[in-house]
Amino acid sequence: TELLALAVRERQASERGRLPRIWPELTQREKQVALLVALRYPPQEIAEMLQCAPTYVYNMKSALRKKWDLATSSDLDRELMGLV
Repeated sequence: TELLALAVRERQASERGRLPRIWPELTQREKQVALLVALRYPPQEIAEMLQCAPTYVYNMKSALRKKWDLATSSDLDRELMGLV
């Protein structure tokens, strides 16, 4: 059910002008991971929700960090928490 609520959260973030300019360039899965990280779900729980391996979530976070041009995972977490 949390995955269904992600579309609502994305719309709310958009309405508040909180989506970064690179948002349209992200894949749907990258957006899901980004929003779940923003909601402070740990990688293991994100993996369970998305039915994938935790390493996939870590790889996705790394890809997001590079797209955002951020140095660390902590920097990414801070940026993403601004979405919600």
